[in-house]
Amino acid sequence: MLPPVTRGSAGATETRVEPTLTPSSAPAEPEALKVAGDWAKAWVNHPEGMTPEEWREQLRPFTDAESMVKLEDVDPRRIPASAVTGEPRVVVSYQKSVVAEVPTDEVLLRLTLVETDEGWRVSEYAMGES
Repeated sequence: MLPPVTRGSAGATETRVEPTLTPSSAPAEPEALKVAGDWAKAWVNHPEGMTPEEWREQLRPFTDAESMVKLEDVDPRRIPASAVTGEPRVVVSYQKSVVAEVPTDEVLLRLTLVETDEGWRVSEYAMGES
């Protein structure tokens, strides 16, 4: 037979669950928006005859190392856009990351940028309807 459970009994431990910290929003760094625009211009630049390796190399200065690996599977011939049609627009901004949208002639690019030791770099991208 088990002893009865009583509240506040000796030996009971209390567990506190602390709320997860949410980053505070901050104004977007101008350099982050410049990198977003430069990355988008490189992304849409895939003229006939350009190899996938050449296309990726033009993105390298604006892309973090982990995302460069992900880009190895991208065939630039399948990218529908060929021109950036507007300036990057901030969706949300924190001290160390920014989400920006860049319009192109075919899709709306949504870029996530992070501040790295090398400066601001694109860490993720997605295509949406423009």
